[in-house]
Amino acid sequence: MTRVANSLPEGLLLQAASDLRLLLKDGRFISSIENEEIAIISDRAIHDIPWPRTRWIEHLCADEPGTFSQEELSYLVAHRDPIFSLYEVLEMNRQQCARVRLRDVLRGGEVVLMDVGISISSRPGHFLATRVISWNEIHFTCGVGLPFSPEQGKGLVDNFIWLHEQKKALMGWDEMMRRYAGRFYLEYRRSDRKVLFV
Repeated sequence: MTRVANSLPEGLLLQAASDLRLLLKDGRFISSIENEEIAIISDRAIHDIPWPRTRWIEHLCADEPGTFSQEELSYLVAHRDPIFSLYEVLEMNRQQCARVRLRDVLRGGEVVLMDVGISISSRPGHFLATRVISWNEIHFTCGVGLPFSPEQGKGLVDNFIWLHEQKKALMGWDEMMRRYAGRFYLEYRRSDRKVLFV
């Protein structure tokens, strides 16, 4: 995804940073942008923001034939539809390919994620806000994962259910999540960050 991130227009990156409240009023970044924030800005710019009418990932998937190899294009297509959601960690199996079983608490369903860091550092009952990508029958995060305690996770569930009730006449669930997924990061930034997944 480095090639994709490097292709992002500056204005789109600035819009993503603004959505995440990482820009000052004069358009400069806040003083300390860490790698974590760069990944979150890039993820938001690639997957969530129409630029101008289609999201950057959709633009790339529809790009001229030959721009990407078949394998690269299938990987990009796998990134096109997933949205950020909130997952409860159900169990980890460190011995078996770093498997982590998660339950999507906002949309329902379970997924087995392949992630060494999360399988080592997460705990059942904790929450993870991420975008799960499925490619060639393997499930992994988009590279951005925000951990939350059980209490924080329950508060986020209540927040997004309330938001859906307010917005459901105006937009569907996926559109709402793309528009408001930045709230996960804002909550993470506000938290005391006692929960940390590697």
